[in-house]
Amino acid sequence: MPQEIYSHWYNWTDLNILETLLRRCNRPDLLVVEVATGPNVAVPLVLKRITSSYRYVALDIEKAHIQLQKEGGGTANVEGVIGDAAHLPFRHGCADVFVFHHAIDDILETRGFEGVKASIEEALRTLKAGGFMIFSHSVFSYDAYTLNISLSDVQAFLQNRISGCFRGIQGSRQDWLLVEDIRVHG
Repeated sequence: MPQEIYSHWYNWTDLNILETLLRRCNRPDLLVVEVATGPNVAVPLVLKRITSSYRYVALDIEKAHIQLQKEGGGTANVEGVIGDAAHLPFRHGCADVFVFHHAIDDILETRGFEGVKASIEEALRTLKAGGFMIFSHSVFSYDAYTLNISLSDVQAFLQNRISGCFRGIQGSRQDWLLVEDIRVHG
């Protein structure tokens, strides 16, 4: 990723973990929605490499981020939706996978803890029964929002709302949480 285009570096060191997690989620005609994408193009590039039967939707509040996703994804098919993760413009039970790659601290910064909870609730509303959620999170001492939330907080919130299998993975630069076979309570 050219630094002059993106103005900061994203962690690509754990791309192998992202690929492993997306492979676990792979099924025919996969619909993957990435929330609060920013300019990070890792998800569509990995999807293109591992499957030919997918739809990828990038959701962000910034039109420029959606454009960067489309340009940075090369030949990967990127559908862009400008929108708020706390109010997803998708129908109930339509998505197979939700990805929050470097997203929870960004949502915390713009919407607070209630916004993070609302974003997860909205993802659960639009997720198919048996679907997946992937979260990544890095902690940076210079970014207070990365210090104020963790994947443990996300897991604790989800455990009160769903049944499913939780799998935490520690990468070299970020932590990951895969939630599989999600069934929403009540």
